[in-house]
Parts: sequence; C-alpha cells; structure tokens
Amino acid sequence: MYSKLFFYREAVNYAAQDNNEFQHFSVYVAQDCAVYIQDVLDQCHDSWNTSWKALILLVPVRLGIEKMNSIYGSCLTALLTMECCIGIIGGRPKHALYFVGFQDEKLIHLDPHYCQEVVDVWQPNFPLNSFHCKSPRKMNLSKIDPSCCIGFYCRTQDDFYSFVRTAQS
Repeated sequence: MYSKLFFYREAVNYAAQDNNEFQHFSVYVAQDCAVYIQDVLDQCHDSWNTSWKALILLVPVRLGIEKMNSIYGSCLTALLTMECCIGIIGGRPKHALYFVGFQDEKLIHLDPHYCQEVVDVWQPNFPLNSFHCKSPRKMNLSKIDPSCCIGFYCRTQDDFYSFVRTAQS
C-alpha cells in the first residue's frame, strides 16, 4: 500500500507540470504513522514561503494482524467526524472500498470499481448525478481489512495547525 500512496504524490507533482490546477495542492504521505510537521510546512509552502498549497494528507495504518482489532473501531469513527477527514481508503481482503462515514457499528462506503459515464468536469454546469451513489452500502467495522489509509484535507495552513492540535489531543 505504501508504494501506491507515494505514487499518488508523484502523480500530482507530475500533473502540476502540465496543469496549473495541480500546482495549488500537495500530497503528503505519513511514514510509520508519523506526520513530520516541518516536512509538511516545507512541502506546502512555495519557493518564496509566501503562499500555502492545500494539503491532502494520507496516513497509512495497520489496525490489526489478520483482521481489524476491535479496539480501533471507536477511533476510526471519531476520525470520520473530523471536519478535515476526507475518508478512509480500505476495504476487505482483495476488494478496495472508500469509506466516507458511519452509522452505528457500520462504515458507509463507495465502491471505486462501479463504472459510470464519463463527465467533463471542466464544462460549466456538468451533471452532478454521476457523483452520487443511489444506494450507499455499509460494512461492519469488524469486517474491514486491517491495512487502510486515512485521508485528511487542509486547505489552509490554519486548517493544518487545527488538524495538528486535534490529533495531539
């Protein structure tokens, strides 16, 4: 999983060479569940240290050995309530899913393998219906693969510092 996540960061950097939209955000992948604040600050500031690039922070975690340890359940649901949390990349063995919320002891997920019509998001008033799932699915927390990645979005530097304060408490 780690090598795939670093690929995302490099893909964004490569895309920024050809498309200005990608120059305004950065992807940081935590190593061993550690977020090095100075590394994030260095990565998210431009060369002149004047403006902040929006941050997508990916934190790969292992929440058990062969199955998820139930002790992590309340922590996962608490993370999903954070304003800056953009979801959890995970799933069950050999089936990737994107968890976006929870209800009781079940995680609400989207399946990235569900095919939909292509939408040109650069056109004004593009149809939003392809971004909505008609029947979101749920999976019991105990059934998810213990290897997953939690995502956060910090649009501003203040958002990042707020995330740090919340994570440290």
